[in-house]
Amino acid sequence: MNFTSELKTALKKRSLIAIATMCFFWSVSSLMVFSILPVFMTEELGITPLELGWIEGIAVSLAFGAKILSGVLSDYIKQRRILLVIGTATSLILKSLFALATNGFSIFIARSMDRLAKGVRSAPVDALIADLYPKENHGMSYGLRQFFYIMGSVVGSLIAAILLECCHDYRLVFWCSLIPVSFALIIVVFFVRDAPTHIYGKASNFEWHWQDLKRLPQSFWHIIMVSSVLMLTRFSDSFLSLKAREIGMSIAVLPLLMMGYELMHAFMSLPIGWLADRMHRKKLLMTGIIVLMLANTVMISASSPSLVLLGYLMAGMYMGITQSLMSTLIAENTCAHLRGSAFSIYYFTTGVSILIANLLAGYSSYHYQSASAPFYGGLFFSIIAGILLLALVRKVEK
Repeated sequence: MNFTSELKTALKKRSLIAIATMCFFWSVSSLMVFSILPVFMTEELGITPLELGWIEGIAVSLAFGAKILSGVLSDYIKQRRILLVIGTATSLILKSLFALATNGFSIFIARSMDRLAKGVRSAPVDALIADLYPKENHGMSYGLRQFFYIMGSVVGSLIAAILLECCHDYRLVFWCSLIPVSFALIIVVFFVRDAPTHIYGKASNFEWHWQDLKRLPQSFWHIIMVSSVLMLTRFSDSFLSLKAREIGMSIAVLPLLMMGYELMHAFMSLPIGWLADRMHRKKLLMTGIIVLMLANTVMISASSPSLVLLGYLMAGMYMGITQSLMSTLIAENTCAHLRGSAFSIYYFTTGVSILIANLLAGYSSYHYQSASAPFYGGLFFSIIAGILLLALVRKVEK
């Protein structure tokens, strides 16, 4: 079966297309707010960069904490959909707080609670996709979800930019963000369903305990080790922008670079998902790591706008190759009744690694007074991740 026919088959599966569309509207709503929120906070509310850092740091921490708890909870209650409903409904309520905010504290509450709501739905939706579809279709399923999600971020940013250009009113954009998340709530209530309980097999009457995490196979922990090192390369996109500015690119061009990055991410997700169902998935992950090595090398040596653009596109290609692939690998290396917990562990280790990555990137950029410095770290950790992946694959094959 070729790529086109398999994509059509995937689109015919009601639950998958419902989940993907729901993720699209989640992303549209979020980016309508967060693409302009930093400017609103600093220019409209007078929040200082230091306060902004604290708000963002706490919000991200809460999101990762909620991801950990929600995955475990979805295993415990053997239901994923109810957490998707709660997370989406909470986001709908909280989005209005951004439009009503008048000071730093109100933004802090809105931002923190909204990230908490996002965390509640993240691990369960990943686990639900794996519950609904067999292992041989996981690659295409996660690829389709990732494509819809990233396209939502592109559409949300564009809508925010157009509305802001037309009306110059941040709060109107925030109010409008309620529309797509309302669509997401309708979809999850009426079109998304939990997988039947028989997928758990003998574990359908399973009672979850912390000690049962020992049931997760060694191959799962191998993937966690590789992903933890690989995520040390995932510093903020802001460092890409700093590199572009260092060589003299204008501020007006930066959104176009990010759009190219996101579009490359989105359009790589579908073919990679298809390939992941047909070839050795760890070998495909190695391809992504090699692309990341090349992307960091390009950004280190970039001295012209064309090279910076190439670096952005290669970074987007790396994301398109690895993001849905990591979800696929987590899903295929866990049993159904511990799948939510497995994704919780993945999100926890990802959050810790990304935090460390940003601290290291910020320190190296400041210490060496160079926008290229973070990319040396990215190159180093990508090489280590590649070596680790090769060693673990060889160990398994033996």
